[in-house]
Amino acid sequence: MTLNELAKNDQLSTRAINVCQFHKLLDSDAILNYYHRHQTFGKLRYCGRKTNAELMYFCQKNYLPSPTVVEELPILMILDHFSELQMEIYVDYTNSQLIKLSTRAKSAMHAILGEGYSITTLQKKFLAEPKLSISNIPNVGLKTYFELSKLKGSINIFIRELYLIRNMEHLFAIKHWKYINETFFKHVRGF
Repeated sequence: MTLNELAKNDQLSTRAINVCQFHKLLDSDAILNYYHRHQTFGKLRYCGRKTNAELMYFCQKNYLPSPTVVEELPILMILDHFSELQMEIYVDYTNSQLIKLSTRAKSAMHAILGEGYSITTLQKKFLAEPKLSISNIPNVGLKTYFELSKLKGSINIFIRELYLIRNMEHLFAIKHWKYINETFFKHVRGF
């Protein structure tokens, strides 16, 4: 929906329309994409507290995807719309899951992705692939196949669930809870 249509429908105030035009956010998709990346409009020039609140409310109310829509989106598209904080949480979760793999599963991951693979390589060659292909990798059996399938499924579910969370306080709580759980509780329990 263009800015003119939003103005005609009284979905945004004149001031919010002017801020969006000034920053080349010319339709609802551009506004939504900006919001997904930055989680606020407060850093935009000429965007005050009230306009920021209005634009954030507009995005939260009208254009957040429903869980059924998120299920149909490709993983790489979801990851492209992650905010920095969501990306940090995703990378931390993925790394924690990769550490838990058995030695054979880690070897299979190296065979699939190459030595010293990155999160980007993992996304493109492992998560985005519709079917896990390990039949040509030596010494990989059914148990390792199921372990890697379980890993892929859990990361995909985590990505889809994380995408639906837009509340910054909730995201910070997730990030800090993981850190507290890994450091403080392990130290207290003696793990």
